[in-house]
Amino acid sequence: MAFLSLPFALFLGGAVAVFQLSPARWRPLVLLGASIGFYATWSPGHTLLLLGVTLLAHQAAVGIEGRRTEAGKFRLAVTAVAALALLLVGFKLARPLADWYAAGSGAGSGGPALRFLLPLGLSYYLFKLIGYLLDVYWETIRAERSLL
Repeated sequence: MAFLSLPFALFLGGAVAVFQLSPARWRPLVLLGASIGFYATWSPGHTLLLLGVTLLAHQAAVGIEGRRTEAGKFRLAVTAVAALALLLVGFKLARPLADWYAAGSGAGSGGPALRFLLPLGLSYYLFKLIGYLLDVYWETIRAERSLL
């Protein structure tokens, strides 16, 4: 859904109306639902990916804060940050590696080449999650208990 389109204008208008008509305690849920719904119009599969990394970061942050030893906090923080970084590297390298393989095997000339799309905003979102995990590890902020 393009930003400069009638469907987006209708979606945004509906989301704002639902937000304004909702009680204050439901508003975070409305925003979450509208955000996920908007992202899902672009790619439902990548929406599941974003939800997955969100759950991973949430659980890791709560786990980091709950660990009693510094070594336990460090291991969990490194594991979670490494998982998010590897995911990003995997998506960044998938297309060049597929193109390289297709060129080397001759599939690029006539056969269908593998195509990978980098999810919209994934780099930004993963770096924000990594920053959040590091802030929790360094005790700059407390881990969010609520997933909303």
